[in-house]
Amino acid sequence: MGWRASKACSWLFIAGILVDGVGPARAQQQPVMSAGNVPPGLQAWLGRDLCGTSFWTLFQGSLGSALQLFNARDFRASLSGVLKLLAPVVRNPHVGFDCGTAVASALIL
Repeated sequence: MGWRASKACSWLFIAGILVDGVGPARAQQQPVMSAGNVPPGLQAWLGRDLCGTSFWTLFQGSLGSALQLFNARDFRASLSGVLKLLAPVVRNPHVGFDCGTAVASALIL
């Protein structure tokens, strides 16, 4: 990419920010889908957050340990820890929806 193209891309990026505005991330806003448009199978899971229960508190603590191993570049032990954490979650798919944030965090690691 040439200098002019790079400069044009930079200006387009800045213009996009100015037009869109600076504010809260879209993920923090209300869901775009109205209650009437939600598929029946998904409706029971919307707004569900059981992350404060003991299962998920222990999960998040163990995930922190796996993250420390990852940061220490002990990838094998880190991955093993994440797999042990996710095993009970994938056995029962309903459990994963109880705290989607914790599951997503484990999967990103």
